[in-house]
Amino acid sequence: MKNFQITIIILVSYVVLDLLFNSAKVISLTILEELPEYHLTSDEQFSYENKIIDRKNEANPFSYVFKIIYRNNISNAYIRKRKSDIILKGKSTLTVIYGDGKNYSEDFDKYVELYEGYMENRPEDSSISGYIKDNYFYGRVIIAKEVYYIDQTESTTHRFRRESSGILIDKSEDLGKIFHDKNNSHYNPELVAHIKQAFRKRMQALTVKPDKSTLEEFHKWKQQGMLCPLLLVMDNSFLRILHGGNKQSAISHVLFTLEESNVIFRTTDFDMKGGADNIGFYIKKLEIVETIKPPYYLEKYSGTIPADSISALTTFTMYQELGNYCLGGLLTAQVFDESVLGLAFVGADDNNYGLGGICESTFYDTTFNTFLATAYLYEGRTLNQMQFEATIAHEIGHTFGSLHDSEDGRLDCFGHIMSPVVFDRYTNKKQVSFSSCSKRRMIDVMVMKAKCFEPVEASFCGNTILEKDEDCDCGLMMECSKKDPCCVPRRTSEQPCKVNRKKGYKCHPSQGICCTNKCTYAILDNVYCNNFDMTCPCTGKYEGKSCPCGVRGRCLNDVCHSYECDRLGLTECDCAPVKLKSCEHCCQLDDKCVTAFRATQILIKEKQDKRVFERIRNMTSRTDKKHDIKGRIHERFCIGDEKIKKNCLHLQFFKATAGQYCSTRGSLGKCINNKETFVCKILEKKPKTHTFPFATGSCGTCFKIFSIFQIPAVKYIVFIFYCLILKEIT
Repeated sequence: MKNFQITIIILVSYVVLDLLFNSAKVISLTILEELPEYHLTSDEQFSYENKIIDRKNEANPFSYVFKIIYRNNISNAYIRKRKSDIILKGKSTLTVIYGDGKNYSEDFDKYVELYEGYMENRPEDSSISGYIKDNYFYGRVIIAKEVYYIDQTESTTHRFRRESSGILIDKSEDLGKIFHDKNNSHYNPELVAHIKQAFRKRMQALTVKPDKSTLEEFHKWKQQGMLCPLLLVMDNSFLRILHGGNKQSAISHVLFTLEESNVIFRTTDFDMKGGADNIGFYIKKLEIVETIKPPYYLEKYSGTIPADSISALTTFTMYQELGNYCLGGLLTAQVFDESVLGLAFVGADDNNYGLGGICESTFYDTTFNTFLATAYLYEGRTLNQMQFEATIAHEIGHTFGSLHDSEDGRLDCFGHIMSPVVFDRYTNKKQVSFSSCSKRRMIDVMVMKAKCFEPVEASFCGNTILEKDEDCDCGLMMECSKKDPCCVPRRTSEQPCKVNRKKGYKCHPSQGICCTNKCTYAILDNVYCNNFDMTCPCTGKYEGKSCPCGVRGRCLNDVCHSYECDRLGLTECDCAPVKLKSCEHCCQLDDKCVTAFRATQILIKEKQDKRVFERIRNMTSRTDKKHDIKGRIHERFCIGDEKIKKNCLHLQFFKATAGQYCSTRGSLGKCINNKETFVCKILEKKPKTHTFPFATGSCGTCFKIFSIFQIPAVKYIVFIFYCLILKEIT
């Protein structure tokens, strides 16, 4: 009986452990991958009055307002003008074609009307982004983990909601075959001959590469991120039908749409290593066809009669400038046959002798680095904004080498953005992300072809990568609100990718070890990290005054120096290579670099400098008495009669031994013994990827333990171990 009870206890405990370890995977997905709900604007719990009210006279950066009704609560929506993520200063150009093909250049700033903001009654968990057309706001509203669109591309008289759309996004996989099929109307023997010749030259030009895996080549190529320079052409139908000839709203609509498609790319973990690879695109040239008479490289608008999508794209391949760009895209309001929404040449298409997609060369007056997308369906119906964004990302995905998810035949790759049909409703993040099947092909194509990409120069808030001028980067709004309240997400009420100080947080763990997992300043044994993230020059309330900077530093002439030097009116210097027994702060006194302790002795005890004494008194009243941390030496300094209390000061001086933390010029370091000379070696300030506060510490340890037991072999070993115990006791 006893053995039976023990057996039951062991088996039950194994089942419980197995459930616990299996649930860890579910828990991690629930916390790390919880997906937002996407809604059309016809949803009953969300409505709006999107006419803009100008309130510039209130001297508020959020100078425009409209109304949102959410769950029967009316709220003001405050928005401010912003710049575009995909327009790069000094690189992006805007051209307008008019008349008989004449053109002129325009300034992007004149036409960009993009805005961001928040809901007045939900400033912490709402985000608004979009554009203004004819004094009305259109765009996306995120509330908690729900997404709504204020949509001008969706007809107010035809808010379509079919059970299954059946709308074909494209038929790009078949595109490479058409030029080689003698029975196809697009068959061109001369072009086929040139394609074969180009293929042979490309194969001959291939050199033997070192024995490196594709992933190794990819990591070497991508660096801190790479961008594909786009040529984007907006045809007359898009400008006239969707925007009534209003270039400002048409440009803003296109930029907003392309930005959202770009976010999908920039936040994709292509190599599946656990972080975004920061690969995307920007608009190098936007060309607006204002004339009704199309240029030679565009099809004439066909009206309500469905046009041939293949003919439209192949005509666009003849645009002479395409070879100067990574990709060329055509945006239109044409209605295409078979309800096709877009079309693209697949990167490295096997059906076209490996030609097509990103960075393709021009030959025989043709370049296969092209895609097209339409926002128009039929019977006066247009795509809703989410579908339009997904269609463009889908087509660009083809040019990067991805096939349709259905082509790979793997169940885990179904239901992603490369689905061959458009979704009626986007109900989770999976539908706007690339499958593992797509990622593998896209990496292969990027490694093989992406020589025309350009390195990322400007930071991009929202990709979970720490870049210049960012304290943190928790990703998109839904991810931040769930996983990281310490960091401000993009497109909200505060400065994006900065510490959320309005919620009382002081710093962010992504900034390094000087910040705790609770987003408060750390005390590292002998170093107090208060204000470690402040830099020079002094701004805000400190402007024109001395201000704290770094680890126990103060700004002096816009440079961060040790507080111990600044209180003497001296600058910090590198300690002379003498045989010191610790790491200390050194100050430049006349022509000598001496320790701060020695400099204070000279100026106060020996020279009796009253000016320096008063300066120290004014700065010391708070700082030196507040924190009594080990690693400090204390000394009493007096000027004049030592019996008079006000004539004396008790001062602290930093002192670190080997292995302890130290600081120099405000930067955190570790004290090391270098040939009997102690040196403060600066530590790397922060990691390159974002650190989520909740995912570190004890909770992070739990996930690591769980992940081990998710391996089937480990679970079997545990089971065998239980069986051996059972055998011994029986």
